[in-house]
Amino acid sequence: MQIRVTCPCGHVGLVAAETLPRELTCSACGESRRVGAKDGARIVSRVAFEEWLLGASGAPRVTERKL
Repeated sequence: MQIRVTCPCGHVGLVAAETLPRELTCSACGESRRVGAKDGARIVSRVAFEEWLLGASGAPRVTERKL
């Protein structure tokens, strides 16, 4: 599963949840910090998010894809 991680500088990156926790370095500003899976945000299905924007009830749910 891919997790979105945001640096304090505003740069956003993706990382595989299976590789966390580990030390990550921002490619934009060079800052390093230890990141765990709980520190990121799961990626929401684009379709579910668009439906929610158009008025579907409830918050968009996370979809997990197994490869």
